[in-house]
Amino acid sequence: MTRIGHRTRTYVLGHRWIGVIPVLSLLLTVVVWVAEPEGSAAQTSDPFTVAVSESDDLVSGQTVEVNVQTVAGTGAVVYAGTPSRVYTCRLVDETYTYTEADFTNGNCVTIGAHLSEGDSSLDGDRFHRFPDEGSEHGQRGIAILRPGVGTANWRLGGVDYSMTCGPDDPCRFVYQIYTQTGISDPVSYVRPGPVLGYRPTSGVTGCDGQSPDVATSTMPDRLQDAWLSWTRDVCQTTDSPPPTSAFFAPEGTALNSFAAGEFDLTYSAVGYRPGFDPPTRRPMVPVPIGLNAVVVAVGGGYPVVDGSWPTDFPKPHSEFRLTNQHLATLFGQWEQALVFSDQSNEVLANNLQIPGLNYLLNSNVGAALALTGPQSTTLFASTRFDTLAPDDWKSAAGVARGVETDFNAADPPHMTGELDLKTGRPDLARIVYRELYSQGTYYVLTDLATANALGLTVVSIPDPANTGGWVTPTAETLAAAVPQMQHQQDGTLVPDPNTTAGYPLTYVEYAMAPAQPLVDANCAPRTGSQQQLGAWLEYVTTEGQGQLPLEDGGLVPLTTDLQTDAANALAQVGSSPPACTHTPPPTTPPTTQNTGGAPGSSYGPPANGSGSGSGSGLGNRSDPSANPDTPTRPATPDTVDEALEAAKEDKVKLPGLTGIRAINTLWSPAALLLIVALTTAVALATAGYQMPTAVGNVARRGASVADRGLRRMRPRRSVRKVTG
Repeated sequence: MTRIGHRTRTYVLGHRWIGVIPVLSLLLTVVVWVAEPEGSAAQTSDPFTVAVSESDDLVSGQTVEVNVQTVAGTGAVVYAGTPSRVYTCRLVDETYTYTEADFTNGNCVTIGAHLSEGDSSLDGDRFHRFPDEGSEHGQRGIAILRPGVGTANWRLGGVDYSMTCGPDDPCRFVYQIYTQTGISDPVSYVRPGPVLGYRPTSGVTGCDGQSPDVATSTMPDRLQDAWLSWTRDVCQTTDSPPPTSAFFAPEGTALNSFAAGEFDLTYSAVGYRPGFDPPTRRPMVPVPIGLNAVVVAVGGGYPVVDGSWPTDFPKPHSEFRLTNQHLATLFGQWEQALVFSDQSNEVLANNLQIPGLNYLLNSNVGAALALTGPQSTTLFASTRFDTLAPDDWKSAAGVARGVETDFNAADPPHMTGELDLKTGRPDLARIVYRELYSQGTYYVLTDLATANALGLTVVSIPDPANTGGWVTPTAETLAAAVPQMQHQQDGTLVPDPNTTAGYPLTYVEYAMAPAQPLVDANCAPRTGSQQQLGAWLEYVTTEGQGQLPLEDGGLVPLTTDLQTDAANALAQVGSSPPACTHTPPPTTPPTTQNTGGAPGSSYGPPANGSGSGSGSGLGNRSDPSANPDTPTRPATPDTVDEALEAAKEDKVKLPGLTGIRAINTLWSPAALLLIVALTTAVALATAGYQMPTAVGNVARRGASVADRGLRRMRPRRSVRKVTG
């Protein structure tokens, strides 16, 4: 009603205006919903922010850094009297409100309990408050967690609790942060952090199913982050299953498996050469896919006393410098030969943040870390040490080493305690995650992608141009080294130890693709897989170059010249003649012109393996052994007449459309029409649709016509049956 003057008028809305009411109500609701949080957020805004380094695609034991920072202008500081903490809690649901009660009721892993061996979190997952001096006094805090995959069991207040986190059991961080403003009492905030996403034990996050034409591949696990990034991008862009599968293995093992024909594709930085020479050399085409580098990386930390870092928490190295001689001593002999020698003074002079010799070692890691098995990183590093620091590249007993491809098979050997050899990234990561923020320095010979993925600090080495400076591996320094790399006969490029440009241990990662087409066990072409393989290689060398996150364990994109090399290599993949010849199965149906084989016998190849040449799949008719059930009879006028009479008595005809002679002879069109109509009707009915009138009419007419035809044929069949 609307009141105008002293009258009351009633308006009746027509049907076409009734819909306006819910629309206006919805718009009003949206306006209120959008406007309300702004005021609410302003009233409940926290005096701090929290940043988490990683929360997705986590693996067991992975180090996660959580930083709290008070908001400028609020005057708040991280309270020093009670530790602020981070808990790993079960995901009750997305809207659940966590309270302090969840820290003791089994919803959150209690401080001191761990989900896995790798979840050895430091100092009870508390925030280390810093800096302790200066203008930002007390405004920051850092916590380090390792949210492992597994089950934690603990007892609290006489009650046993258990909680599991993993790909099928999502968990989340929950913070309890104490802040103080001025001299007021501290305030406790319990706030949910991000949901933790774990890497699945099989498959790829964001990809579903498996293509029947998947191209199988094997590779060293230093390429896992690049492969996962590429695969996720393809799945999400094309809404299709992964085009390739991946099996991670040591580099030499992967190359051998490919050469033996066990996989369609492999990845490596080297081709067939001493140390990487399989028993059988399968022809392959090296397709460049990205740039990587051999690096020495350091983990651990050192104490800081100037107030810029918590005094009770080791600070990771921001940089570290070692000469070629230092590196040769470190991995050729052992780390104590570097620390307790005249070289140590030079190491300390180049690394001023290290307060003393004791911090050049880590008591929890007894030797430098490297990978076992044939590895391109071992080959390239040892070649450089042998070329530029031969006097230091020797065993602890003083015996010269030379070029090595496998530390575990070196001569002279690397004795126990001199190197701690790991089988792959998981084995290496277990140590790195545990000791990343521990007191003292440890050393790892690895590649750039792995060092970045594990959060290690990459060591700087002398500038190859002899300028007196230092060089670190970056996208720019890796690209600058490519023009001076050495060309090999197989088309690959390897580092030149005497290079004068860029980062000298730069190398190219290759997809080693088969030069011959893919075939199955019967030598039949695998056309679908060949197409998948070609499309995958084209993608990783073109659009996929933008999917290489260097800081997250990816590769440096190809230079322009290497992109040209990749395009030329793609044209050679699968272009060589196959190693075997495929004989297609017979396409002509069997006829009655056999030599008297038993009923139901197959028409396979003859016993001697040679065909008749007709392509019919029949045996050799001139060979009596081809059909041993019936003896061969000489051709005479009597036997010819006998055969003609037998043919007249029993004329053999091929089966009809449905196996019924009447329908095949007279009513094939009607029967075909009936089959189409009935099939369509069943499909529609199964899908939940009502059968169209036209389809029903066709089905009824077809059934009627077929029925009349069958009735006409019945008398003739009866007479034939009686008289036959």
